[in-house]
Formats: sequence, structure tokens, C-alpha cells
Amino acid sequence: MGMTQAAYEALSAEKKQAALDRARQVFLEAGADDVLLNIEQLPAWIQAND
Repeated sequence: MGMTQAAYEALSAEKKQAALDRARQVFLEAGADDVLLNIEQLPAWIQAND
């Protein structure tokens, strides 16, 4: 995302979501199959894409 954890945490909820959306788009355009926000999403992703 190009910012520190502290800078991210200082953002409003709307700006956090916009930053996440931008990062997701960059990864997808670079060829990622999908983008997970955290490791907790991995089991469900694996099950859905098995």
C-alpha cells in the first residue's frame, strides 16, 4: 500500500477501503488470481477454489 501501519490506522474507514481497493486492483492487474485481506480468509478461499 505504500504506507506505514500507523499511517494506515490513522485513515478514516472510507480512505482505508479506498486504499485496499487500489492495492487489490494493482495485484489483480499484475496477474494475481485473487487478493485476500488476511490469512483468516485463506481456508475459505482454498475450499472455494479447490
